[in-house]
Amino acid sequence: MCSQLVGQSFASTYGTVFISSLNIMDPFQATLIKRGILCIGALLPILLLDRIGRRNVVFIFGSLAAASLFVMGGLASASHETTALKKGVVAMAIFFPFAYIASFAAV
Repeated sequence: MCSQLVGQSFASTYGTVFISSLNIMDPFQATLIKRGILCIGALLPILLLDRIGRRNVVFIFGSLAAASLFVMGGLASASHETTALKKGVVAMAIFFPFAYIASFAAV
């Protein structure tokens, strides 16, 4: 239930559709970039859990995941749509799953 509330299902299922609706870059290319970054996000906790502990990993990357959602919401709610704002939303749409997988999903 919590992963549904956080928005992970939206990011993994409809992320490509969301990025294509922004008309800022090729959605297939964005999905490939996101999947490559997700591989790093899945490997990062393996290296960090024993060194800094589970709580610290969840706190650090969970805070980054929450911050990326707040930044994405702030950029998307701006009154004037610009290319830079759309690029920021795409960047946060790519970064959020990385932070989620590195924190809550891994631990």
